[in-house]
Amino acid sequence: LKLMGPAVYYLTNPIFAMVSVYLVCASVVYGLVPLANKFGVHFNPKAKRQKATRAAIEKLSMCLEPLLPGLGLTWEDVKESGVLETATLESIEDGIEAPHEFIEGELAFSK
Repeated sequence: LKLMGPAVYYLTNPIFAMVSVYLVCASVVYGLVPLANKFGVHFNPKAKRQKATRAAIEKLSMCLEPLLPGLGLTWEDVKESGVLETATLESIEDGIEAPHEFIEGELAFSK
């Protein structure tokens, strides 16, 4: 009976270690990462790029909205055309700098 304590310890210690590691990892993946994402902290390059693309699209909308009524278009027409989903971040940033070229290039060939 005196040796039962160390035996139980040595048998259960690996199990407790595995469960502890699982709980720590699960709390990070299902708790910390989503919470950080809500506050704008991203842990991978794809999420950072998507955030930059969303910000660039907002800036592009401010640049294009004054020009679109002259073409008989609205910002909703641009969004529905699918050009924003297929355009790269670089082409959107170029469109911010040169909105007329974006309209003539990307937007003209979107449909």
